[in-house]
Amino acid sequence: MNAFFLLVFLISNSIQSPEYAIEGVSLNDKENMHIEIYREDGMYFRKVVWMSEPKDKYGKWVLDKNNPEPENRKQRIFGMVLLGHFKPLGNNEYEGRMYSPSKGWYFDGEIEVLSKKQLKLTVDLGFIKGSRIWNRIK
Repeated sequence: MNAFFLLVFLISNSIQSPEYAIEGVSLNDKENMHIEIYREDGMYFRKVVWMSEPKDKYGKWVLDKNNPEPENRKQRIFGMVLLGHFKPLGNNEYEGRMYSPSKGWYFDGEIEVLSKKQLKLTVDLGFIKGSRIWNRIK
């Protein structure tokens, strides 16, 4: 009987509570994008689902012009997957690879779920490490 209660305790503690789930839509720190974090094949990804200015002054989609790979510079930022292969570290923390279209940089990063309303993104560029707070909207 004690083994049954131990099993129930371990299972209940391993299930991520909805208030600390990483999935959802957040407003970035510059307040110009809504980013959806979703799960696919056991990993987490980040996708641009809204932009304050998805098109330029000529009515053309804003493109990933700073991408270090020339073949990717013609892709739209709206709808782009910016974060991939994030895996859980435990304690509401995740690590993986991020991309910044404004700079054209790929870098390692971590996401910490602070509350059901806030995420903390920390990026490591090797020579500098910095964090930003994102507020959830969904």
